[in-house]
This record gives sequence, structure tokens and C-alpha cells, in this order.
Amino acid sequence: MTTIARQVISNENLQRIIDSKTKMPQGFEQLVMKKLTVYYGKTQDNLSKEFSIDSKAKSLNDLLVARMLGVTGKVSRTIEFQKANIVPKSIRLEINNTIREDMSFKNFNPKEIVEHDWIDSELRDYFESTRFLISLFRKNNQGDYVFIKAFFWSLPISVLDGKVKDTWQETKRILINGVIIDNWNGKSRNNLPGKTFNHVCHVRPKAALSMRYPGDSNSFLLPNGEWMTKQCFWLDKKYVRTILDLTV
Repeated sequence: MTTIARQVISNENLQRIIDSKTKMPQGFEQLVMKKLTVYYGKTQDNLSKEFSIDSKAKSLNDLLVARMLGVTGKVSRTIEFQKANIVPKSIRLEINNTIREDMSFKNFNPKEIVEHDWIDSELRDYFESTRFLISLFRKNNQGDYVFIKAFFWSLPISVLDGKVKDTWQETKRILINGVIIDNWNGKSRNNLPGKTFNHVCHVRPKAALSMRYPGDSNSFLLPNGEWMTKQCFWLDKKYVRTILDLTV
């Protein structure tokens, strides 16, 4: 069953980007791009003032994209994005076009990984059925981030069933055999596939607190009965940069 099929959508609680009476001869993605291109070249500061947003949160760029599309809440909570299974992602580029951060996804359930094969895994299902709206903000000489581009993107199946699969399978193998956890300089380390594993996909926690505490909200129970900081899959920033080479 795909991610879309599992979603239960309540139209009463969701906003629309496009009025239901609007004809879309160009298609939804084209209309979204038409709305966004109007704002190319504007800085975060200018956009924040235009939309009366007072925030320095990491989610600021996502808030700005939502306002550009006429949405007062999260763009992910719109009828169109939920039905088409589109996930918004914003990327910050430095002046030299390097990327500051890897791209994270939701925390995984170790039990789900251990009990499934790759073809039926949540990770494969997620990437196979998800379309991403990626917005790019690049730092200028004044230190502000400028909205330079947006585009729709899907993870190529060759990458999904290649390097991403390799990371998932190695994660499963380690979970079954037992994760090795040690402490170094007050931080918890483990032998799950890290950033040097294949330079496309790796595993690490989102939580700033990397130490594990049994039963707390930032930890999960491993198959062997140990507790570990919640982990998630990431796309390496160097790989993400190769995606941008097609568009920037």
C-alpha cells in the first residue's frame, strides 16, 4: 500500500492553493511555479516584511514559501499537496553554492526495518511515492538569504534502489546483529552507516541531544533491549548538491 493510500484526508481541515473553481490547463505544478517565480530575487528580510512574519526559526523559509502560495498555515497541510503526496523542502546555499545541511527525514522505527524486506519498507515506499517541492535560498554578500529558485523533484529509482537501499540494508543488518554504542567526549556514538558510508544516504539522530536516556521521548528501544537516541535517514548534502547542478 502506498503512502498516499494510507493517508486520510479531511478537506474541512485543509487549505487550498488553487481555488476549486479554477481551471488548470497548465497543470498544478506549473501553476505553483507561476506563483513562486514572482518572488525570485527577494531576500528573506523583504519577504518576511511583505508577509508580516516575525520569525528566526529554521522553518522560516517554509513559512515564506507557504505565504507565496497564499497559504496561512503549512503548505504541506493543503489539499493539493496531501493528495499528490508532495513534501516541501527548503535548502540554504552559501555564496559559493555549497549547502549548509544534509536533508533529513522522519525518525525510523527499528522494529519496522527488522521485520520487512527492502521492497516493502517504509523508506522505499516513502521515496517511491513522494514528490518534493524544493525551494532554494542563497546567501548574498550582505549575509541575507535570497529566494533564487524552486523546482519539483523525485528521487531517481536508480538511486533509491542503489545507494539508499544499501544504507537501509546495512542498517537492518546492524539492528539485527546488535548496534554497538559507546560514549566519546560526552556524546553517544554507534556503528550505523554514517556520512562516509556511501556519500548519498546515511543514518544519524536529529536530536541535538545525542546521549540516550531509557524511556525518554528522544530514544527508542532496540531489538536487543537497549535504548538508543532516535535515528533517521538523511540524504548527504553533497548528493543534494548534485541535484541542484541540474537547476542552478
